[in-house]
Amino acid sequence: MDPARHIAVVTRRFPKVSETFVLFEMLALESLGMRLSIHTLAPPSDAIRHPDVDRLRAPIELIQPASPGAILRRALRSPWRTLRSLALAARDLGTYRLSGWREAVALADTTQRSGANALYAHFIDRPAAITRIAAALSGLPYAISAHAKDIYLTPPAQLRRRMRDARFVTTCTEFNAGHLRALCPEARVLRTYHGIDPQRFDAKRPVSTTDSIPLILSVGRLRAKKGFDTLIAACAQLAMRGVPFRCEIIGYGPEEAALQQQIGRLGLASRVTLLGKCSHAQVLQRMAAAAVFALPSRIEENGDRDGVPNVILEAMASGTPVVSTRISGIPEAVRHDATGLLVEPDDAPALAKSLQQVLADPALARHLADNGRATVLGRFSREKNILPLASQLRRLTDAAPQEIAYIVKGFPRLSESFITNEILQLESQGMALRIYTLKGGEQAAMSALDSLQAMVQRVPATSSLSATTLRRWLLANGARYAPAMARVALRHPWRFARTLLAAVRMMYRYRKTDAQAAPRKTFVKEFLQAAWIADSVLRHAGVRHLHGHFCHGATTITWFISELTGLPFSFTAHAKDIYQADLNPGDLLVRKLQAARFAVTCTGANHEHLLGSAGPVACRGLHTVYHGLDVTRFAPPAARGEDGAPLLLTVGRHVEKKGFLTLIEACHLLASRGLDFRCEIVGEEAESTPAMRALIARHGLADRIHLLPPVPQARLGAYYERASLFVLPCTVLANGDRDGIPNVLAEAMATGLPVVTTPISGIPEIVEDDFNGLFVPSENAIALSNGMARLLQDGALRAKLGHNARQTILEKFDSARTTRRLRALLSCEQEPMSA
Repeated sequence: MDPARHIAVVTRRFPKVSETFVLFEMLALESLGMRLSIHTLAPPSDAIRHPDVDRLRAPIELIQPASPGAILRRALRSPWRTLRSLALAARDLGTYRLSGWREAVALADTTQRSGANALYAHFIDRPAAITRIAAALSGLPYAISAHAKDIYLTPPAQLRRRMRDARFVTTCTEFNAGHLRALCPEARVLRTYHGIDPQRFDAKRPVSTTDSIPLILSVGRLRAKKGFDTLIAACAQLAMRGVPFRCEIIGYGPEEAALQQQIGRLGLASRVTLLGKCSHAQVLQRMAAAAVFALPSRIEENGDRDGVPNVILEAMASGTPVVSTRISGIPEAVRHDATGLLVEPDDAPALAKSLQQVLADPALARHLADNGRATVLGRFSREKNILPLASQLRRLTDAAPQEIAYIVKGFPRLSESFITNEILQLESQGMALRIYTLKGGEQAAMSALDSLQAMVQRVPATSSLSATTLRRWLLANGARYAPAMARVALRHPWRFARTLLAAVRMMYRYRKTDAQAAPRKTFVKEFLQAAWIADSVLRHAGVRHLHGHFCHGATTITWFISELTGLPFSFTAHAKDIYQADLNPGDLLVRKLQAARFAVTCTGANHEHLLGSAGPVACRGLHTVYHGLDVTRFAPPAARGEDGAPLLLTVGRHVEKKGFLTLIEACHLLASRGLDFRCEIVGEEAESTPAMRALIARHGLADRIHLLPPVPQARLGAYYERASLFVLPCTVLANGDRDGIPNVLAEAMATGLPVVTTPISGIPEIVEDDFNGLFVPSENAIALSNGMARLLQDGALRAKLGHNARQTILEKFDSARTTRRLRALLSCEQEPMSA
């Protein structure tokens, strides 16, 4: 245990049988060496007590309102903080403002006496309100764990105030996280599943309908949001159909009498039983006996709802198939027809049909049970989910947390997995990051967030600027940014005015060459976005450096933030952003290079181009750092799956610079020569897709060439394993756009695949012709078909090139090594110097 890191946990009632997730979180944090104390606003009310409470080392203290003497001492010692706390209570506590303020005074006194370093509130309603006031009194940082009812029954204005002042907010579902991020974009919101300990749940074979009368089990507080009345109605329909079953509902609550009356009214007394309150051990026993677990949750009229109920995860971990409803975070665990069955809330016939399906089909029950347990093991284990939370709480207790703020255009994105990998590597090397994204990420890439410790904050969305005038755009979008701009202007008026003036000047300085051309409005938009991020950086102390990815818009914003805050900045330049002149008109890129503490680019070719165009003075702080990749994730398979015709693989967005039209023409030539092959093009559809489809159809290649949708980076390994060779005939466009060193090329080489590609941009830095790959000229289908044919017909050459390709990646592109250099730059461990 680290006695220097003491976190005071504030709850509304502890311990509580129906909130064991709080107890288990505390135990998991203690197992990681964290020192806790628990402060509860109300005493326990349960007649039974969870046995694991006795395992807690943390003291549990009931918060009693501060006495008049304690209040007087507090006021004399800290008059300004006391007045401010009264103002917060008057605004945030409603009719409980006086009693709640006295509780906050008592909490502040207790935590300061005990030497707590930070406060952590469970539930964003009253506990978070008291914690916020206590933080104002004590000067301690605080964080919030938000759950379900506390989110949706609390007025949005109160939620925003509590979230905005918190160092971070964690919540138990991605659904909740999205809701909270939309409500308060400037808040740092982390999704942390409560998780369970799968080892406490024995996987078992679903009960066969021939063994006994099958048991339908449900567990939860007897409240309207659990949908138990729908379950009872579904049981009535099963009974009418002659389906053998019995149903047990474990729990207590205000709906008990009404549910008991419903059971009697429907003649189900011999089939449906309300068991009342049971111990956790008794619940697990019943789960082990159940043929199916049902929880038909609903959203109440007042907005109250479940998150991902722990009982669903426990049932899945027990190997019991689950039937539930499509609300809130439940579909994050229960995927229809995969890890369970889902119906709409309040639909008793659909629920009855799904229950009957599971009871009547042992194979389906087995399928759902196996997949459900695998999902819990993979995504919902407490051990996996507690680590990011523990990391954030440790950072909360740091006296002066030091973070690097990353500014990116969109995050996460499948086509920019190198940024995600870079962040993961930096975190693994002990660096604390915060990510600001100008746009939302791609849904298919969201799984990458599970491995990150960094908070991801999205700048408020805006309408299109190009389609309207600047004045109309400001009227439509300015209100979203006005509070942040006002706070920055009040804090640093001179910096704010100077940076705004610089943005306005850029509008005119970098407009198109025609003197009558309209000003470039985008610089004003970027100033607003920069002011929003600057406000967040200033309000949450700890950022000491800014880093932009891509040297056009994101770096312009990073530069503005640097001017507004006084923090140093750096940036990474990639490919299109360097070579496409209109993205950095005039001398804009040179000015960025001169203003940055250092800059990084990902290929030697880019470095030479920038040195030639910007000059050695501007490039004195320019470094070449390859992106690299995880060589343990991308490794040669034990046996390459080459069943059937040889597979030609390529990966990338359907854009012209990838050369996919040339590849299709080359495949046509291969087919004309009678060579057997298949070709898969894996990637996101874009502007070249219609032409690609048309060319495939014209050459009659629909049975040979398949356009497949994009997949997360973690799933690309399976594609590389079954491929015979990797083909990427990149080209340079007329406007200068080109690839650097495509990550997918490096990934393929790391798995031992021979590659056929073109000698453009940074590719010759990774591929040597006839040593670890083959080069063909760009936009030359004949040469490309000859290169592919040569490899298809020569297995020894394929093996040689593949072996050498793997060795090249190990020597030059292992991200564990390449990222160390970037870390040294960001950490100021070496002075910026040209590479």
